[in-house]
Amino acid sequence: MPRIIQLNPESISQIAAGEVIERPASVLKELLENSLDAESSHIIVKIIDKPSFSISVSDNGIGMDKEDILLCCIPHTTSKIQTFEDVYRLSSFGFRGEALSTIAAVSHLKISSCLRGTSMGLAFENGKVSPIVMPSGTKIEVSSLFYNIPARKKFLKSLVSEKTALLKVFEELSLAHPYISFELFYNERKIHHVSVTSRIERIYTMFSHRWLQNKSSFFQIDEKIGNVKLWVLASSPAHVNSTSKHLWLFVNHRAVVDKILSHAIKSAYQGASASGTWPYLVLFLELDSHEVDVNVHPSKREVRFVDPPFIHEWVVKCLKEGIQKFQNKSWRKVDGSCLPSPPISASARRPAGANWGAPSASHPSELFNFRDTSVRGRGDGAMSVIQSPLHPLWVNSESVFPPSVIAMDAAASRGNLNIDSSFVPEALPGMTVIGQIHKTYIVCDTKEGLMLVDQHAAHERIVFEKLIKQFQESKFSKQYLLIPVSFQLDDEEIYLLRHHEKTLDKCGIEFSILSAQKVAFKSLPLALSGASFETLFREILDEIIEKSDDIPFMIHKIFATLACHSSIRAGQSLAIPQMEELVENISKLEYKNCPHGRPVFFEMSYQEIEKRFKRI
Repeated sequence: MPRIIQLNPESISQIAAGEVIERPASVLKELLENSLDAESSHIIVKIIDKPSFSISVSDNGIGMDKEDILLCCIPHTTSKIQTFEDVYRLSSFGFRGEALSTIAAVSHLKISSCLRGTSMGLAFENGKVSPIVMPSGTKIEVSSLFYNIPARKKFLKSLVSEKTALLKVFEELSLAHPYISFELFYNERKIHHVSVTSRIERIYTMFSHRWLQNKSSFFQIDEKIGNVKLWVLASSPAHVNSTSKHLWLFVNHRAVVDKILSHAIKSAYQGASASGTWPYLVLFLELDSHEVDVNVHPSKREVRFVDPPFIHEWVVKCLKEGIQKFQNKSWRKVDGSCLPSPPISASARRPAGANWGAPSASHPSELFNFRDTSVRGRGDGAMSVIQSPLHPLWVNSESVFPPSVIAMDAAASRGNLNIDSSFVPEALPGMTVIGQIHKTYIVCDTKEGLMLVDQHAAHERIVFEKLIKQFQESKFSKQYLLIPVSFQLDDEEIYLLRHHEKTLDKCGIEFSILSAQKVAFKSLPLALSGASFETLFREILDEIIEKSDDIPFMIHKIFATLACHSSIRAGQSLAIPQMEELVENISKLEYKNCPHGRPVFFEMSYQEIEKRFKRI
């Protein structure tokens, strides 16, 4: 008897169904997509979860005639493609066909349909067609799901988990198609009803009771390059959560889970929000069908872009500009300048002659793109280093704080700073610096209310952006240590240091491998007097180990560590001119957060203050 046998048609159908129909939510997705391609304007979903899942989807679409009804449940029938090449040019979900045969293989299926403009329809069940009277459109009923595959039924999760997955599918398709009204009944109770509306109103309708209560914490992006369009509603860096479950990503109106887009979002919010957090975000990306492959997985949850580097960089750029403009708008509000907020625009273009489809660059300067991170200072941008016993990282004679303002000496640690009374900072429109509280927070009176500035977070961001600019312009000057700091490391740590030696050298960090398990660090980008070198190098090494597979993020973390060790500390006394200079420079920052994601300033409106004192 041969070892290899030919499967019977029934087994083939059930195996095929297992690839596409993983759970009840998979059935709902396929049925809803069929209705969307049927030119429907209203779709009704009804779900019963006991004793076994039953799902029905009704629409007012174009309907089917007898020939279509008989064909739609036969394997390998579809309306989407005529030839194999069409697989890579998909522009629709597919009008019936395909999934219906696999659904029928694992459930009881009934189809009722009436062509638009007629009054007599057809019902199809158990291979038989009979006439019925019904309105134009189609109704597909799926019951007793997995009745003939007990093993698959055992792998279903709890009713709560399955209901959550069903609601997720319904919400995704409702978000992607705001020009269609949807109703959802679960166990005969209506739990959703969304009318035809705009995209933004559909989002507000669906999420205002969950994470979109405060619209002022969100910003929009609407951009286009050639035939590629991007639309985003995203939360501010201060309004984030610990998981990525609130990312709603759509490519050509398909809900997807995509690493390129997710990483772009992570990169854009990196440093603007706390590490390990994600924004609340809805993203729609539209591009020509031949620029994206949706057939990576049978469920079409994953996509593959023809030009992933371009997609990644453009999305990062758009989001970063959106965050910056949102934060600058908030800053304009508190400083009272009341400048008009320009529209969020990435203004991105593919550089002439750029090969966007080529492999990623291997040189650190190419991998870490800082073209948009320069600080708009008042000087000519020339960089110099002014060393001081306590805070040696004052960069550029016109940056916080200029030598004319600060004469750092040993007494500085006790809060006795020598201030040049002739120094007069640029005007702070509508804002008056009052002083410090707890030697940590700078208090400012603004036209809108009261503002508190975290002096360490603010200065940390300023120093961080100076380091980024130096890195971008390759202007790091190494500060060699008189005595190299050596560590005992394991094999993995030594390997990673060797692997990233060129990148670290570009960051001003030089080291030597002394033996199989010993390394000596010899330099930093700038001197860090007063800091614990061993603690600093250990922190840098931890960042290399943790982020070694993501060079841009690794460099970001290294610079954040350097900036943290080089900045004004909480508990340090500052004079009014120093505070004014620090506050003034906040307006020039790319992000209004420290490199670790903490906010630089906090504002309380006069209205809020008066409410606290019961005046209103």
